Amino acid sequence: MKKLVTTTNLQSKLYPEVSYKVRTLSEGRRQQVMASVADATYTMYELVGKANALLPVEGETLDSETQWKRTALIDQINEITSREIWPAWIRTYVVSIDGLDIDGTPATVDTFLSDAPTDLFAECVNLIKGQAELSPEEKKLSE
Repeated sequence: MKKLVTTTNLQSKLYPEVSYKVRTLSEGRRQQVMASVADATYTMYELVGKANALLPVEGETLDSETQWKRTALIDQINEITSREIWPAWIRTYVVSIDGLDIDGTPATVDTFLSDAPTDLFAECVNLIKGQAELSPEEKKLSE
């Protein structure tokens, strides 16, 4: 009989007393998170297209106005990522956060999303992304 374990604990490197209980990545969860960010993803693709259209032709440089327009588009992309995409990943994959109190109360996923320091938030996202990457053995099997 095949037994599946659908959660794992990930330790914070920034704050060793903090750990995250996260769901393992599965096709169903991947589809769930992709559906929840579909509109944001579409908007991001539009913005990326607009930003890329402003890239200079080889041998040319961007004038300052075009550079500012491109920078504004990239800022919008980053804002969508941090405001919509990353929180969706955390809501989908993080079950609980241990070792973190916010205002004297154990952190929940919701309080983590609203009140966690930027460095801890980014680390959590990166840990989830790390779970999505193939190990060297998995890469060999997929070739």
